[in-house]
Amino acid sequence: MKSVIAFDRSASRRIEAAYLTADVVAQRVEVLAALDVRPGERERGSTISEGPRLRVQVQVREAAASDRDEIAHSLARAFQDDPVSAFLFPDSTVRARRLPPFYASVIRIFDQLGLVQTEDQLRGAAAWQSPAARPKLREVLPGMIGMGIALRSTWFRLAKLNAAVVPFHPREPHWYLAVLGTDPSAQRSGIASALIRPTLQRCDDEGIIAYLESSKEANISFYQRHGFRVAHEIDVPQGPKLWAMQREPNKPR
Repeated sequence: MKSVIAFDRSASRRIEAAYLTADVVAQRVEVLAALDVRPGERERGSTISEGPRLRVQVQVREAAASDRDEIAHSLARAFQDDPVSAFLFPDSTVRARRLPPFYASVIRIFDQLGLVQTEDQLRGAAAWQSPAARPKLREVLPGMIGMGIALRSTWFRLAKLNAAVVPFHPREPHWYLAVLGTDPSAQRSGIASALIRPTLQRCDDEGIIAYLESSKEANISFYQRHGFRVAHEIDVPQGPKLWAMQREPNKPR
């Protein structure tokens, strides 16, 4: 799965105000994560099991508020060994403890910025910011405060990420895929593809581009299969390398 959690330019001023209120000095969050990787590949010491994919039936739906905690734990497990998660929370024990409340806050925020899609067993989620996102401070403030509490003294690392990625975001209207994650126990089963397919179809229908950042080079091929291309390579100072990817809408035949 993938996840880049960020807030686009359209929402940045309101988001910045919320961050300041929560005493977190950054306007967006960048967290990237695990996704389907080709059999036999290794990433950061993690061995990807070989063998054929096991496809399962996936019923995609919008996440409800009551789903938030369980989804957050699935995402935390997905991103535990992710380069950006490790950058934000260098200590693995602290990371395991803080990622669930961090992702619960992220989900709460993107409920307001666009939509969060999951599936009936809550094994993963995709969080999108819509091109029309115009959040009010009171709508995003609770999530921002929760995010600040989870980050605590590591907020400056998030600020570094933010400063590195903001210049590369498209200025034209687009759907931004901030988070895509699947619980490790359910990876390579087609859930990630199912989770992003409805919004990509919407992009095609509306003639709007989609955009994301990936923290793992091994995940690029997954996104390419869904029409994304690498637009930029981003080196975060003293941090991970990111791949910014953009997808043009498919024109009707």
